[in-house]
Amino acid sequence: MGVLLTHLGALYVGHYFVMVFFVISGYCITASARAAIRAKMPYREFMWRRVRRIYPPYLAAVLLFALTRLAKVALNRSTITWHASPLQWLQNLTLTQWVTDLWHPVHLPGDNPTLFVAAFWSLNYEEQFYVVAGLALFMALQGWFELRRMVIALMVIGFTWDFFHSNGPITGVFLEYWPHFGLGACLFFVLTESESRWTRRVFIVAVSLLGIVSIAQLQPWHGVVLGELTHRVSMEFAVLSVFSLMLLALRPFSSAIACSPLWRPLTAIGLISYSLYLVHQFNLVLVASIVSVGIPASAPMVLQVTAKVCVHLILATGFWFVFERPCLNRQVTRGKTRIELEQGMA
Repeated sequence: MGVLLTHLGALYVGHYFVMVFFVISGYCITASARAAIRAKMPYREFMWRRVRRIYPPYLAAVLLFALTRLAKVALNRSTITWHASPLQWLQNLTLTQWVTDLWHPVHLPGDNPTLFVAAFWSLNYEEQFYVVAGLALFMALQGWFELRRMVIALMVIGFTWDFFHSNGPITGVFLEYWPHFGLGACLFFVLTESESRWTRRVFIVAVSLLGIVSIAQLQPWHGVVLGELTHRVSMEFAVLSVFSLMLLALRPFSSAIACSPLWRPLTAIGLISYSLYLVHQFNLVLVASIVSVGIPASAPMVLQVTAKVCVHLILATGFWFVFERPCLNRQVTRGKTRIELEQGMA
């Protein structure tokens, strides 16, 4: 929703909402990997569930995007052109657009010219996260390494990478955003696998120090402009530190929050969030045209934005029923162990 509101011009912090998503994703994927280890799920099956969950809706969204571009070209032949090379098609169909950044680094990940839809840059990193998590699962099942140690080791490497490439060009490699993903994974370990108060205190102190150092890097304050992503890496870590500590603090209240009537609308939106993410950006003009029929341009901005959000949610809901719902992973049973793997992005 934060990304949608940013693309609608109502907010300008969508980039940091994606960073928050990376933390959530790190938590969920680690939970799935742990569940797979307990169920002794083969590496191939774990990865197949990731592919089955992510790719069919994504490919459907790419097809719809292509159809919308062709329709615009047909309706506005004199002003709109769209050409995609076979290599661009291959990269977009396989979520390997990030390879272009290796040879031609960009200032922001969404600036990659190979992307059909700019918002899909985050899926490039998610795909890499899944592959690394799958390899970590494989090594853990073989008894070579412990999952937690591999996640933390990669976090150290990722923090080092970001330190030496702070606010530098984006190269598309997963290490650039692995610390964000790893924070969610570490939060999972702290909340579900460690009963030691000492471990929780170490996590709190470490994340707090990360936040303090990151905020200190934002000085002078007049140089912090969220919309322009000034001090990008420092701002990312500052936001994620606060978010991670907030999740830790709210954990004792999770049952009460889940039962609250106010939480149900957010749950419904969360259910279709992947579909909303996939189809909203290349339908911004279409939705604006639909809204303009019933709401004049002179109407208050709040009313216009609210109407656009509602239309986007309707489109995403339809996409969810047709393309995403059939791909949701179901429960898995292994002997006496019955686990529920993800219903969301994980």
